[in-house]
Amino acid sequence: MHKNKRISDSTYVWKEGMAGWVAFLEAEELALQHEKIKPAPSAPLQSTVSTQNAEPSLQPFAPVNSDISFSLEKDKSSAPGNEILEKAMDLSGLNEMPGEGTCPSCGYYLGSALTCIRCGARSKKYIPLRIIKIITLLGSVFGLIFLLFAARAKQPEDVKIGEIDVMMNGALVRVEGTVSLYEEKPDMNAFKLKVDDGTGEIMVNAYNKLDAFYEFFGEKNMPGLGDKIAVVGSINETEKFGVSLSLNLPERLEILKKFSPTRVQLGNISSKSIGDIMLIRASITSMKSRTLKSGSKLYSLMLDDGTGQLEMTLFDAAMQSLKPDMQKKLLSKQGEFEMLIKIGEYNGNLQANLADPRSLKFFEPEKTVEPELPTETSLEPVVTETTAPAAGSSENEGAEP
Repeated sequence: MHKNKRISDSTYVWKEGMAGWVAFLEAEELALQHEKIKPAPSAPLQSTVSTQNAEPSLQPFAPVNSDISFSLEKDKSSAPGNEILEKAMDLSGLNEMPGEGTCPSCGYYLGSALTCIRCGARSKKYIPLRIIKIITLLGSVFGLIFLLFAARAKQPEDVKIGEIDVMMNGALVRVEGTVSLYEEKPDMNAFKLKVDDGTGEIMVNAYNKLDAFYEFFGEKNMPGLGDKIAVVGSINETEKFGVSLSLNLPERLEILKKFSPTRVQLGNISSKSIGDIMLIRASITSMKSRTLKSGSKLYSLMLDDGTGQLEMTLFDAAMQSLKPDMQKKLLSKQGEFEMLIKIGEYNGNLQANLADPRSLKFFEPEKTVEPELPTETSLEPVVTETTAPAAGSSENEGAEP
């Protein structure tokens, strides 16, 4: 075996026991028996047999424990030698395409190396591993961008609230309905609203998104009670809170129609108005409060607008959602208040609930101005000066001297 000389790309190496080793011995024996081929220094077919402490030998049966390797160099100038070499290569399988990442000469695994560390032969110039990594990375990036655009372009499925079940947990859906409840939690930067589409109701929660929604919609265009909206959100079902919808982006809430409430008088409210949302303006004649078992307070207010009276309940959460100055005005029971209320029923009596705390407006009480009565003044005689007529005038005729 060559030890002090680099094996070229055209050199093929076989070791003892391999198929190429046996094929080479058979090819060598056939070459010696061939009449037209005579061994010569310039022959294209050369063989080298090396053993430990022994001279080179071409015997087909070599010692088993000896370290023997053969090298064949291909010379295109000799046709018979080429035929024998091709036969040896066919028997050894070297004419077949080697596996990717293996040495084309000895079959040793190379990976990304260009030179075989076992025999020194040059490997095929496959695509470098660095290029494969770059292509893989770019493909992943473009794939994620494509998935992002595909997810934005895909419209979620429209569903009815009554059709939502456990199997839809985590699904992205779109629901349309009327806002039947609206509450804000400024301390948590969150708000929630309840949507009713006629088949059921579902709570929509937006955690830590209140400022983002105000910035997107503006204070006057925020969704409110009675508005018809369309919401795209993820279904979230828990054992404690039941089924709800998570709203993460302001763009996923669309106001289809704003609610324009009509102002009514308390005397016109009847049992047919249960469930309706209406606008009233009334004063507070009395207020009571009691503490519940949970520790929160429940306020009971009596409203009066001159045409009738109606009791309204106000929970502590709704009271705390009001601004401090509005709370003081409400507790003072002075002036008039305009608000959106929702008519309900409790123990057979009509009852009002503050539908939207943002709709509460305060009006200063009107000051009555009494007319000023005229006061008595002393009457003094009016003295007018008269001038005496001239002498000889007709007015002095017949007058006594």
